Amino acid sequence: MKKYFLLLVVIAVSATGFTILTSPEKDILGKWVIDINSVEAMTKATIEVTKKTNPEQAAKMEANIGEVNAITAKTNYVFNDDNTFTVQSNGAPQPGTWAFSDDKKFLLLTRNGKTRKDSIIELSSKRLQLFHGDRKVATLFIRP
Repeated sequence: MKKYFLLLVVIAVSATGFTILTSPEKDILGKWVIDINSVEAMTKATIEVTKKTNPEQAAKMEANIGEVNAITAKTNYVFNDDNTFTVQSNGAPQPGTWAFSDDKKFLLLTRNGKTRKDSIIELSSKRLQLFHGDRKVATLFIRP
C-alpha cells in the first residue's frame, strides 16, 4: 500500500513539474493577426456600425467590399508588457492602452480617449478570440 501511495506522489510531483502555468497577462503579449475566417464577419460588422455614424462611408465600403476585406485581413495587434498596444490594418499603427477587467473576462482597449470593452471568449498563447460588443461579432486572432 505504501508503494502505491509513494508512486502516486512521485507521479503527481513529476506531472506538476512539467505543467506550464500560463497567465492572461503573459499570453496576450506580442503580435496577433486576424484569422482569415474572421475577416468577412468583421468587415460586415464594421460596415453596420459605420452606417449609424457615416452612411455615405458605409455605402462606399459596401461597394468596395473586396478591398475592405483585404484591409481587414491585414489587421494586427501588438500588445506590450507596459499595457500599451498598437493596432494596424491600413496605414500607420495606431497606439493605445490595454487592461484586463478585474475578473479577466474583458479586455479594455483605449484609443483616442475612448475605451472599448471586449469579452474574452478564449485566450491562450496561440489564440485570442474576442466578442466586440460595439460590433456584435466574435473575432479570432492568431499568432503569425
